[in-house]
Amino acid sequence: MSSFYFILTKNMLQSLYAESDTSNNNQQLFTILKPIFVIDDDSETSTSKLNKMTTIIDNYVHSVKYSIYSRMVTAMYVCNCMGTSLIATKLNYLSYLHSNMFYSEDDKEQFQIIFGKAYQICRGFSLLARLYRLKKIPPHNTCDLILNPFIPHAKQQPFMLIQNGAKYFFSRNDLIRLLNTSLGNTFDFFAKPLVCTNPYNKIAFEYHDLYNIYLYIKEGHMKTSELIDGFYACDFMLEKFLLEKDYLIREYAIKETILNNSDDELYDDIIDMLDEYTNITIHVDFPKKKLIFVMKPYLYLYFVSLYSLIPSKKNKYRKLFKQKINKFKSYNSSFGRKVVHTERSMFGDRINGLPVNISFIDHCIPLLLSEVM
Repeated sequence: MSSFYFILTKNMLQSLYAESDTSNNNQQLFTILKPIFVIDDDSETSTSKLNKMTTIIDNYVHSVKYSIYSRMVTAMYVCNCMGTSLIATKLNYLSYLHSNMFYSEDDKEQFQIIFGKAYQICRGFSLLARLYRLKKIPPHNTCDLILNPFIPHAKQQPFMLIQNGAKYFFSRNDLIRLLNTSLGNTFDFFAKPLVCTNPYNKIAFEYHDLYNIYLYIKEGHMKTSELIDGFYACDFMLEKFLLEKDYLIREYAIKETILNNSDDELYDDIIDMLDEYTNITIHVDFPKKKLIFVMKPYLYLYFVSLYSLIPSKKNKYRKLFKQKINKFKSYNSSFGRKVVHTERSMFGDRINGLPVNISFIDHCIPLLLSEVM
């Protein structure tokens, strides 16, 4: 912000000198006024500085534009140097000038022109500085988070983030995974979203970083989760996201539990579900992976019917779950049992020396996870 005010002030003073009746050059005039605009200088009071500034301009400049420039400089100085919270950014400064009822429409138009020229110069220097940093800053990584190397000059270039004097590169899949992991964090299905951070240095993404990341993901025409879209809709404010989109976090947590929980955890949940809603008993030797594959769709329906924060969806899935699990039980109530078959003689005696055949009852009505999720 100080660089913008520096450019604005010098631009105004140079313009004033072009119409002044003094023989001093514009550099002399600027040299005289420059110390007055140093915000961090506490050697004089703000009122003393403001009076000195007005006196010097009045003595050097006799122009129709004087009142316009003087008011712009005064507003800039008062709002920024005296600690007034009206001016927090450059655009707020312009808004303040336009909303002041004591300024005419012609003055406001002149404010716009003067501000635009200074902003254009400031923006040009900002872009030049960015190009210099991009050229000089060393890259921190040349691979994505799963160690796939980035291909130079490829059609899909990675996202570049500049933090702490280093360039970090991320693929779209990396960014989607990072945002989903942070925003979808839960504890026992209760939402506990985390601040989105750079995994290499644990520094939080700034607002502009999040906005650029979102646009980069969208430009790739990749399907994003409702979490990311919801975070964008909340203007990347974590507290607002938690307050308004907690139901999305719950839905995401349920899906992640089904897809990514360990086999042991899923097995225990399935046994609890079957004990509660059926009289089916699963033998301890029944293949765990087979049971999980068959029962995952039912477990998802079960979790949604219990934990979803969307009332209509919760009621719908409760009915659907009961319908599916009852149909499953009716089709094969012996599912999961262990069958031991031994060879016997015609008189029913067991024949020694022959192996025992062990099998499990596993035929059922097929239901895929993609059909319900």
